[in-house]
Formats: sequence, structure tokens, C-alpha cells
Amino acid sequence: NTDLIMKTPWTRHERLTYEKTAKFLAMIDIDEPTLVTIEIQSPVNSRQALIHASTELWIIPGKDILGDGIIVEIPGFVVELLKPRTHQYVSLDELKDGIIEIQANVVMMCGCPISKDGIWDSQKIEVMAIIKKDGNQVETMPLEWVADNLFEASFPTDEKGQYEVIVYAFDGMTGNTGVDKVNYIIR
Repeated sequence: NTDLIMKTPWTRHERLTYEKTAKFLAMIDIDEPTLVTIEIQSPVNSRQALIHASTELWIIPGKDILGDGIIVEIPGFVVELLKPRTHQYVSLDELKDGIIEIQANVVMMCGCPISKDGIWDSQKIEVMAIIKKDGNQVETMPLEWVADNLFEASFPTDEKGQYEVIVYAFDGMTGNTGVDKVNYIIR
């Protein structure tokens, strides 16, 4: 519920969850107070963005933890490089105007969109490409927002070699970060 979480002022002891909030309910049979670790890994389908988040707490026999339960925040961005593709072979002669297009999908870990003037405002998120050729950094350039979650840049080159593109997203206000990288070859 984006309106409840992001737009509604929240005060101490006020519930943040409601009946449709995603949850995991565990029943643990214990005889004495026990220190437990709760660990979450997400997102499952984007291994390069996989984050481990955890918390520890004591659970006590017969004492339910209800209400908002235990909230474990999963910070960051899922960054997926769409162009160039991993291990893509590109002929220098076939490069249109000597340009390699760099395109990345950048989305919040929660799945919320990044849009111009949105709750997650694209203008407040730095998305940069670090470009290496044969292991040496040759360029750092910004990617510009072109559509919800989509950022692009054009890298001019006239040199053959093995390239690596590292794209990162950074939100200085929240500290959210995310990275993806690919290798490609211009021959």
C-alpha cells in the first residue's frame, strides 16, 4: 500500500500493515526464551542484486508477536543491464555511428517504479556507467532517465578490445544502491 507507507504520516505505535500486507507466519515450539535470527534474501530472480537482510530477537514461549510483526527492510535497487548484452560480440565496422548503447533497468527492491517526479524520483537518483577497456577505466558517464525504470547513455568508441560496463544507481538521500555489470567484445 504505497499511499499508506509513503504518503501518510506515521506515528509511534500506529500500524503500518493491513489485511493485504504480505507476511510470513511462523509457529515456533519452544520451552524457554530463545534468541533467533531472521534472515531474508531478495530478489530471488536477479542474482546480481541479491541482498541479505537480517535481524535478531528473543522469542518467548506463549508470547505472540503480532501487529506489524517483525519488519526487515531490504534496501537498494535492482539494476539490470539490458544493453550491451553479456559477452556480446560487436563488429567495429557495424557499430552505428561508432556508438555502443548502454541501457539499464533500475527499480526499487520493493518493485516500486522510478519515474520523473514520482515517489522515487528519477531526478534524485544518480545512475552512472563506468566503462573499462582491457581492464583499464576509460570513461565514466551518466545514464539519463528515458521512461519508468529505464536509463540510457551512448558510449562513443572506435577501438577494438574487451570491454566491461559497470552501472550503478545511488540515492544520496536514502543511501539505496545497486550495481550490475557486463562484459562485451568489440572486434
